[in-house]
Amino acid sequence: MRQDQLNPEQRNLKLAIKKKGIAAIHPDHQFHILFDHLDDISFFAKDRNGKLFASNPTLLKRYNLLEETDIIGKTDYDFVSLGIAEKYRKDDLEVMHNRKPLLNIIELALNAVGVPEWCSTNKFPIVSVNGEVVGVMGTIKSYRFGKLRSSLRPHFQQIIDHISEQYSGNISIKDLANNLNVSVRSFERIFKDMFSMTPQQFIIKTRIFKACDKLREGMGVAETALSCGFYDQSSFTKLFKKQMGLTPLRYIKLYSIR
Repeated sequence: MRQDQLNPEQRNLKLAIKKKGIAAIHPDHQFHILFDHLDDISFFAKDRNGKLFASNPTLLKRYNLLEETDIIGKTDYDFVSLGIAEKYRKDDLEVMHNRKPLLNIIELALNAVGVPEWCSTNKFPIVSVNGEVVGVMGTIKSYRFGKLRSSLRPHFQQIIDHISEQYSGNISIKDLANNLNVSVRSFERIFKDMFSMTPQQFIIKTRIFKACDKLREGMGVAETALSCGFYDQSSFTKLFKKQMGLTPLRYIKLYSIR
């Protein structure tokens, strides 16, 4: 019998089994220890003030740190730019206030040397034995758009590839929808369900992603803006700062390889 065919009594019985199993685990054998052995997933736990008190080796590597004591007691503001740290904090506060997780947040993040990558972040409230929300824990995983749920839309990978290749040009959402034989409204809904962002947001993030490479390799801000499909340097700078948390000039100063 499939899970969605269970009646309420059967479902409650299974949930009771799960609860009993978790309750039987010794306090010294917590689930987060498993993340120490997952090379592609970063694990973190923060208190209500945003101070980190637990991590795994993958997160330490992301921030170019040697051991966990280097991260304990610090906040996101110590490791990422102001704009990005504020975005992380906003999400943390939402999770703690609503007591509900935020799942599959697809966003751009910079590693220790300024190389951007797509990440999928999950955040959960940490609830004490007294029922109080005392912090946030979660995972960060590199997100590769090559691993789509193709069973939902077999040709969706072609859309992603097209945007990645033609990011500097005028990309029509209507044309993308037509390629899948769906309406613009349906296309936007499907896209947002899959990637937690609109097609237009994905296009902008893709352009920012490409711009980081060009800036890091020595291209000027104005030239980068035009080569990546932005209207002008001013709009590029505004969107870059919104996405990456710092201006293009600041990014060049911190991460230029030339």
